[in-house]
Amino acid sequence: MGIQPAISQKHVLLAKERRFTSIGANELPFFSLFDEGCLMDEEGFYSITPEPIAKHVAERALQELCNMRFPRQSAAGKIGTGTLEWIDAVNCGKENYLIVDAFCGVGGNAIQFAKVFSNVLAVDISFVKTTLAMINSTIYNVSNIRFLQSDFSDIVHFLKGDMVYLAPPWGGVEYRKQEEMELEEVFQSVGGIRTICQALEIAPLVCLACPRNLRTDNLSAQLPIGGRIEIEPFFFGCKVKMIHLWVWRREKSEKYLAK
Repeated sequence: MGIQPAISQKHVLLAKERRFTSIGANELPFFSLFDEGCLMDEEGFYSITPEPIAKHVAERALQELCNMRFPRQSAAGKIGTGTLEWIDAVNCGKENYLIVDAFCGVGGNAIQFAKVFSNVLAVDISFVKTTLAMINSTIYNVSNIRFLQSDFSDIVHFLKGDMVYLAPPWGGVEYRKQEEMELEEVFQSVGGIRTICQALEIAPLVCLACPRNLRTDNLSAQLPIGGRIEIEPFFFGCKVKMIHLWVWRREKSEKYLAK
């Protein structure tokens, strides 16, 4: 009852009128439980990560973190590294990790992280977005997300996590008109490359949500603090819908081997 006053009738009407993301209109659902009462703001309809992609990112995050924490066990080769069977075999429980969703929006990614991990911190500068995300999380019956209305850059120095997920606004739908976007442009609204470097200082693994027209041939030069960088495109049919960059901090192996 305490969070409802932040939601105006327009959010309810928007949710009833529009059901699919602008990333893939009539293709990829943003919430499988949409009809149960999930709410959106205008920006959410073109900025949210579609649920199938958000689910994949959360599951892969657990696999990557387990690979980092248990490198010696993965060398045995008896069970495929990163598989669910391997994760169970090394007792790589989801309660061991903290995931920080730095720009959580209406909660699409945070909800999927909470279904895989026990500890999720969801941050957004917008009170309305944070409130909508809280409402949506209750519909998915996840109670292990801590929501914080704040500017990520104001609190980053007080945080420590295992992975940071960065999905900033890309500048509305105008980004589609550009042939290519530099990584600095993608993150311009939230502090540029500096924000990514700050995330790598508080977590050994960072995942960046980027538009499909991201320029990818100069990423290592733009991220001097990063170690390995992997580009993961997401296709719908034969077209790339969006890109995720997985960035590992250089000293990650030493940190986890010491545990």
